[in-house]
Amino acid sequence: MDKILQSGSIRSIRYDSIKQELEIQFLYNGIYRYQKVPLVVYEELLKDFSQDSYIEKQIKPNYQAVKILTV
Repeated sequence: MDKILQSGSIRSIRYDSIKQELEIQFLYNGIYRYQKVPLVVYEELLKDFSQDSYIEKQIKPNYQAVKILTV
């Protein structure tokens, strides 16, 4: 599932429900893949008014990330 977001720092996100991987493409910082992210977290991210804030508070501190591309 790919989603284009209207966000200050995020270009797009992709979620793989089988692998439970959340891939976030940031406008300036590259692409990061967060592992073992439950579907409910992805759904909450899509519903949140401020995706930037949700990622900073709920995703980055709680899920391991791998940088897969530097911009």
